[in-house]
Amino acid sequence: MASSSFPQRRLDPEERWEERTPSYAWIIGGVSALVGLTALGLSRFAYALLLPLMRDSFGLHSTGAGLLSSANLCGFLAGALAGEDLGAYDVVVVALPAPQAVALLGEVPHLAARVASVKIAGCWAVMLAFEQSLALPFDGAFVQASALSWIARNNSKPGRSDAECWVLHGAPAWSDEHSDATPEQVIAWLSDAFRRATRCQGVKPIFAAAHRWRYALPTVLLEEACLFDPTLAIGACGDWCAGPRVEGAFLSGLTLTDHILFKGS
Repeated sequence: MASSSFPQRRLDPEERWEERTPSYAWIIGGVSALVGLTALGLSRFAYALLLPLMRDSFGLHSTGAGLLSSANLCGFLAGALAGEDLGAYDVVVVALPAPQAVALLGEVPHLAARVASVKIAGCWAVMLAFEQSLALPFDGAFVQASALSWIARNNSKPGRSDAECWVLHGAPAWSDEHSDATPEQVIAWLSDAFRRATRCQGVKPIFAAAHRWRYALPTVLLEEACLFDPTLAIGACGDWCAGPRVEGAFLSGLTLTDHILFKGS
């Protein structure tokens, strides 16, 4: 952390942490890790939920905002993998989907090996908008024996417009089997599955869009709530540790924050 109050130091694999009372620098670092983890978990299921003001100011739709955020992350990763000096830090926290975290943990092989055992399924998501309400007696439902796993009325969420919009999630196995399909194909297949599941056969959407989340649902998780090497001051966390949901990402980040602030050995 660059600050005149806290001198910088570079990580030394041979150096052990000194036992000391956490300073405000540790608190800032720990809270930052927690906030980053929460944002990571939320962004998977709510596109650019954390960027509403940016979307409104620049006239971006949700997919555009999500792509902008992804491009920013890819630029950071490209610089890191190219060997760019990103500065000196007291603690390093890797808060990414497990397959991406492995690449950043190459210098910490014992952590990288643990993360590499995680398996994450993809998910095709489709948004459908209709001119009129479908008058379905529910706002969300799990779908069995279908290409779909979950459907939800998006306009039932707080702060949404009154336009009838439904989000469709493809089942994990189906999504992985059709990972190479085009968005147009996925829209057609999942829209048909939605009509059959809801018996809304005669209704056509006025808008449809599809997006594939490459790392959506962890299927093989770690038993640990997070990973942390106190000697190198490097940790990793995510919903692939504490549970494959937003709350799992939050709890994993919270546990790692506890390690950073109070344990360190």
